[in-house]
Amino acid sequence: MRRRDFCRLAAAVPFAAAALPAAAESVRPGCVRFSADVPVYGDYDVAVFGAGPAGVGAAVSAARAGKRTVLVERYNFAGGVGTWGSMGIFFLFEDDSAHPTRQIIRGLPDEIVRTLDRRGAASLMRDNKCAEPVGKPIGDAPLLGKVGFEPEDLRLVYHDLLSSAGVVKLFMSNLAGVVRDGRRIDAAVVSCLEGPRAIRAKTFVDATGDAQLVHLAGGATRQAPPDETMHKSLFAELCGVAPHDIAANKRRYADLLKAGALPDGVWARMGFMQFREKEHVQLPVAYAVGDCCSSADMTRMDAELRRTNDELLRVYRREMPGYANAYLVNSSVQVGSRDGRHAVGRATLNRAYLQGDADAADGVLPIHRTWGLAHATKQKEGFSTRDSGHAKGLRLLPYGTLVPQDFDNVLVAGRCLSAEPDVMGACRMMTTCMAMGQVVGTAAALAQDRRIADIGAVPHGELIARLESAGCVCR
Repeated sequence: MRRRDFCRLAAAVPFAAAALPAAAESVRPGCVRFSADVPVYGDYDVAVFGAGPAGVGAAVSAARAGKRTVLVERYNFAGGVGTWGSMGIFFLFEDDSAHPTRQIIRGLPDEIVRTLDRRGAASLMRDNKCAEPVGKPIGDAPLLGKVGFEPEDLRLVYHDLLSSAGVVKLFMSNLAGVVRDGRRIDAAVVSCLEGPRAIRAKTFVDATGDAQLVHLAGGATRQAPPDETMHKSLFAELCGVAPHDIAANKRRYADLLKAGALPDGVWARMGFMQFREKEHVQLPVAYAVGDCCSSADMTRMDAELRRTNDELLRVYRREMPGYANAYLVNSSVQVGSRDGRHAVGRATLNRAYLQGDADAADGVLPIHRTWGLAHATKQKEGFSTRDSGHAKGLRLLPYGTLVPQDFDNVLVAGRCLSAEPDVMGACRMMTTCMAMGQVVGTAAALAQDRRIADIGAVPHGELIARLESAGCVCR
């Protein structure tokens, strides 16, 4: 994209950015001109930003539907919190009964688990309270309860899945800005190792986790204060853990916490997950409160959490049976956030809807009816906020929560959907996010096949039919 072409596009509606550099003083507010030519990386049917579970789901679904698709990611691998975050558990495949009997999410999330299982890198967990692998192949068994997996295997599985679907992977690239024309995005500019590149597409999918694409395009977003959302974490992986009584150590943790023997900034209960090799465990117990959309605050929390994990490991070595020789082998690449910035959609998921008795007419995906902050910012008052709750039965996620109100060719998927912070427990898990991605990737392809200009106006019945033909359980 030559400079004159870029500026011509910007003349109608400016190149939107979060902040205006000093060099752009002569440009009207909101417009940024590049001082050098911006080459076009490519023209696509669908451009997806963010290669977490939602982005992978969107990209694979669009590509399998025959659309030329590019997936842009800032790291050099896909997976989001499941890979860079070392979060090796999939949640919420099943219904919400006391004794789950029905798998409600299939499609791509199910496909991923079966692929990991064939590699010997996935296992059902013994129960939903103790993250301990069963230790035998899953096979064709329904996915009911937690599924543990090996994060390193997941990186390769995602790479292979994207390649086999024909997705163009543009990793090690950061979203820098957007060229907007009214209610449409024409191009996105990314910072690659080679320099800035423009990506043009018919449909754009924001799967960045914090609605970065919508934000840079000047679309409406909402973000609650940090103390009104779930806290942030940085998971640690330990090796050298000897066999021990897990339940007894959880009681020991509670005693140490009550006695004030644990460092500040740890959970009100012991987090624990065992990987394939029993001496390899994860301890997701340190937490921090801050703004995940602030580079400065993310830097502060990273230092704070790594220091807490180091202090906690020293206590474990002294006080916890089985941990005398434990040592840190890996930790999250970045601070993990459970909630941040959201796009404002044509519908918004909220507590009233989850507590109600009727599904939205445009429902596309079953979710649990859960509200409140499960990872409270004041752990001394309990792991969950006092107003947390759950109702039996499922709700269908409205399609309108995935359609930003300000755009006709943009969709969102994952935790940046249009939702209030106190209902994120119903929709933020990796399993649900990937299914969300499958919904929007399918919707993008359907809109283009039917030449529908407004992505929010895709025929609901036809969308559901396509999702069901792809193996999703949509109702």
